[in-house]
Amino acid sequence: METIEIIHLLAVALGLVGMAWIAAGDFRSLKVRNFDVLVLTVIAAVAAATDPSGQWQSSLLIASALFAIGFVLWLAKLIGAGDAKFYFPLGLMVGWSGAGLYVVFLLVTSVAILVLFRIEPWIPQVGGVIRHRLAEIAEKRKVPYGVPMAISGILAVLLT
Repeated sequence: METIEIIHLLAVALGLVGMAWIAAGDFRSLKVRNFDVLVLTVIAAVAAATDPSGQWQSSLLIASALFAIGFVLWLAKLIGAGDAKFYFPLGLMVGWSGAGLYVVFLLVTSVAILVLFRIEPWIPQVGGVIRHRLAEIAEKRKVPYGVPMAISGILAVLLT
């Protein structure tokens, strides 16, 4: 295996961890931190630049398109600024080959999370940190959009 392939695999692995980190942080605080997005953007840029298929231009195109969509959603006050910025490194990680899967997974995970928050009051009151946090988030009537974004990105990367 060549050095460039090893760098690519390491960057992809770190990118997957970075997406999971951002999702966990958004779940905990309802915020996507700029520093985390910046670090993930650097990792994703390395992953795209070292992609053996040489399709970094299409990854950049998808990243730019997703960021533009995120910007419009932010302007419409449908998502937060951190979520909008998170779209750029997600696009770099997913690339052209995973964009279709990403969109499908994003639709499914977004609907699933919205349904979860709608049915949350009817879930039996069992203990646990996650259950407690779900109740807090549902009470605030906010959605940690970074969670479905990251889950969808991780699945799209792993399945392409």
